[in-house]
Amino acid sequence: YRCADQAQLEAFEKGMSRFIARDVKERPVYLAESSWRLGYTQEKYPAIEFFATSDGLNRPS
Repeated sequence: YRCADQAQLEAFEKGMSRFIARDVKERPVYLAESSWRLGYTQEKYPAIEFFATSDGLNRPS
């Protein structure tokens, strides 16, 4: 995931901390427990961009 809005990013990481881990490159990874949870999170934090894989991080914002 990524977000240009620092306040929204901090709110997301604080509110969803139990669903966030780090990958082998120490990048934060959001681990949604279901498709419903992912949809809910996307609605609650609309400024956050989510990607199925880290390849999405290479795309321009």
